[in-house]
Amino acid sequence: MNISKAAFWFFVLWIGGSAGVTSGIPLLYIVLGTLLTGTIFLFVGVWSSHQIWFWYAVISVWVIGGAAYTTIVSHPVNSLTFHAYHEEQTIQGTVNSNPRTMQAMQSFILETDSGNKLFIQAPIVYAVSYGDTVEVSGTVEKLATTTQYLVREGVVGSINFARINAYQKANNFSLLRGLYVLRDTISQSINRSFSGDSAALANGLLLGQQSANFSAVFKKDMQQSGTTHLVALSGYNIVIVIQVLYGIVAWWMSRKKSFVVVMGGVVLFVLMTGAESSVVRAAIMGSLLLVAERLSRVYDFKQAMAATAWVMTIRNPSMAIFDIGFVLSFVSLWGLAYIAPVIQNSMQHIPHIPKWLTQASAQTIGAQIAVAPLLFLWFGGISWTGIITNIILLPLVPVVMGLVSVVAILGIVSTPLGWLGSFSVAPILAFFTNIIHVGAQGGMAHVVISGETVLVSYVILLWIGIWYKHKRKHDRVEIRL
Repeated sequence: MNISKAAFWFFVLWIGGSAGVTSGIPLLYIVLGTLLTGTIFLFVGVWSSHQIWFWYAVISVWVIGGAAYTTIVSHPVNSLTFHAYHEEQTIQGTVNSNPRTMQAMQSFILETDSGNKLFIQAPIVYAVSYGDTVEVSGTVEKLATTTQYLVREGVVGSINFARINAYQKANNFSLLRGLYVLRDTISQSINRSFSGDSAALANGLLLGQQSANFSAVFKKDMQQSGTTHLVALSGYNIVIVIQVLYGIVAWWMSRKKSFVVVMGGVVLFVLMTGAESSVVRAAIMGSLLLVAERLSRVYDFKQAMAATAWVMTIRNPSMAIFDIGFVLSFVSLWGLAYIAPVIQNSMQHIPHIPKWLTQASAQTIGAQIAVAPLLFLWFGGISWTGIITNIILLPLVPVVMGLVSVVAILGIVSTPLGWLGSFSVAPILAFFTNIIHVGAQGGMAHVVISGETVLVSYVILLWIGIWYKHKRKHDRVEIRL
């Protein structure tokens, strides 16, 4: 086993051990199960005289490493508690996230003076910002099913309809607060240039879903048409950002300086847009690609994906279980890498289909197939028309992002300029909303499946990916002969 494969399995098995502890499996059980598995590998190695089984026995220990690390650096989910639930309290703390506003409500994470983190929902009597000191009153409740994902941030409870008694604006310098102010400035410029769902869609495509306030009808349309992910910034958006930054700085900077500026720009963009899991994943993988090109090294997609997941779970082990965006992001990426090529190879035999359409269709179908079992398990269904709507809309995303960014800059300089510039992109946004609305008419495919069915589905998909990989390798050998 070479170093590359050993590193890959180190990342994967470490994450597996970390996920086991985060899901509530006792460390002792993981240790005993791993040692038993390693012993079986040793016996198989002795019986078959194949060295690879001895390697399997050695690397299986890395599961224990991930489990032990997670046990040491993080608290089990069940220990994340607050000292007094279901009681009316007055609490003071610091706003620890960029507040999200929706209609007349705002929500944010409050880090209390005692070190706890609470999810606060409050009317916009005082519009708070990141870093502000706030005093709130309300009843602390345990996290609901819909807010369970906040466990990954260390949140121990929530206060719904909290009363903000007093607050004090932060006056110290904060890069993160400055980036949030910039994002809000861009968002406000877009809102002045567009209206309704077009404004929300423009914000979502450029800045992510945290900046988008969709109407209830349009939000349902996006779910029914399978296009919600368009406003969840991903690798597609990061690639666009990297290309735009390189296009700007390459004219007046050397290659070395351009590399540094682009890397810094990507980091700032990720922080500004809220550092969602899909964006962080894409930024790390994109940065690894830039580093590989800079060092003239081969970029291994599989290694980059595993290393990125490892880095993200090292920082926050609970992501592998409690962050749905994290899981779906990597699963869809796996579908693009291993399922899409199988589909694209099959579609090449269909006459009169352009290559770009074949590639776009295969990538969309591959990603949809990969995440489908999880979507059925967690949400109970997927869109019937999701593949078609995504094939139509995805190629237009770079165009919309570019035009909206120009309109936003014009709007910051002068509101009339932004309004005039909006006419260049308004027809495309209208096209987006119409396609999403039409796609929503197809409804959802609702199927209730069990965890066992999900496991079997991924075993089958994994087998297909391995089969195709060996088939390609066999075909290349025959061609050489």
